[in-house]
Amino acid sequence: MFAWLTGKQFDPPTAPLRDYWVTAQVMLLEALPIGDTVAVGYIRILGIRCTPLRLQGMIEEAVDDGSVVWKQDDTHWAPVSLNELSRDLRGQIDPVNDECRWYQSGRVFFPES
Repeated sequence: MFAWLTGKQFDPPTAPLRDYWVTAQVMLLEALPIGDTVAVGYIRILGIRCTPLRLQGMIEEAVDDGSVVWKQDDTHWAPVSLNELSRDLRGQIDPVNDECRWYQSGRVFFPES
């Protein structure tokens, strides 16, 4: 399909690099008052290109205000093709060649349960 119709197109990573779509759960170092509630953590989506061995370290590097929750369902990831992401998301990504964090969402805060 024509690139002008579909948005940006990206070359696949060169092995051993891979692209990952990550959902990270973070527990804040200090609770954060938000309106009538107090947030104790947040969820953030990350797009990362790295080797499989570097993935957890790069997730941790993306967090500077808490600690990543590594339980099975709290922080998880899957391989992704940048060209399969929505046109809007591809439009936010700069060309990717080396190991990097190519996407980072805002934080979705949650209160203590």
